[in-house]
Amino acid sequence: MCWILIIGTGPSHAPLIEAARRRGYSIIGVDRSPNTDLVDISIPISTYSTDKVIDELGKTNKYPKFEGVLCRSSGLAVETAATVAEKHSLPTAGLRVAKCSVSKWDLFNWACRNGLATIPTLRRKELTTISKNWNAVVIKPAMPVYGKKNVFLVKEAGQIKLAMSKACEESLDGYAIAQLFVEGEDISLVTLNRNGKILWSGFYQEIVSFQDGVVSGEGVATLRPNFYSQAQEEMKATAKLLIKQSGSSGFVFFSFRYVDSAKPMLFEVNPGLCGDELADKLLPAMWPRADFFDLDVAAMTGQELALPQGLPLSVKVFNGMCR
Repeated sequence: MCWILIIGTGPSHAPLIEAARRRGYSIIGVDRSPNTDLVDISIPISTYSTDKVIDELGKTNKYPKFEGVLCRSSGLAVETAATVAEKHSLPTAGLRVAKCSVSKWDLFNWACRNGLATIPTLRRKELTTISKNWNAVVIKPAMPVYGKKNVFLVKEAGQIKLAMSKACEESLDGYAIAQLFVEGEDISLVTLNRNGKILWSGFYQEIVSFQDGVVSGEGVATLRPNFYSQAQEEMKATAKLLIKQSGSSGFVFFSFRYVDSAKPMLFEVNPGLCGDELADKLLPAMWPRADFFDLDVAAMTGQELALPQGLPLSVKVFNGMCR
């Protein structure tokens, strides 16, 4: 019998588990409250408790040997998945990618160390004023639990206290980051990798707005056809560097802020098939012959990859509906 380990057993993991089962795998699931309907063996430990998970899996002859580690979560679960995979010499997105995903501050510092364009960022527990050189600031958790939740656009000093309080409260480390508000397009790059090399990639666009100072994700769409090709090459170069340094396998997503005539600014990285509208709706609509969940299982178990072929179809996804 072949086994695979999955970090997290929530509803979003169901299509990934189903893809693994189609390949003949039985499932070991790690979760504070495991969904026993989805997995064959449950390990009731929080996905955030990396050391406890490592210790439990190390108990002699208690669990079958597994051939890959899957994860479709955010936060510290991403680091747990990467650490377990490295411990067992299995394909992984890599700890560098994982840490840049979990901590916006780590990502900012990585970009600065490598001379890459990124959004000017501060890390604070308290903030009372906006720099005179910044017309507006985006305040968000430094280590977010819930994606775009508690992300605020602040234009006046009187709005800072509440935004900082909410952002720090949600952040895993109790800190918020304040970023210069740069108005532009949010362009994302998805890569499929093996051992630090990009095998396939594709672009898409995120549509984001601020309603009453709070960020709102409106939807995602195929990249506009006239998007500047030089900017695409610069984004690919940034992704290639992080993928190489992290020795990444599997899917990794990169988000950039793009302003005409400027280098794209990296501001987010996420491993795995994160985001329901991306993996469940946008990507399969853009490449309808590709099975992205099956690709994730194959990549994280070292199997042959049937890469998506051809140019993407034009599609938009708003409120879960394809157009």
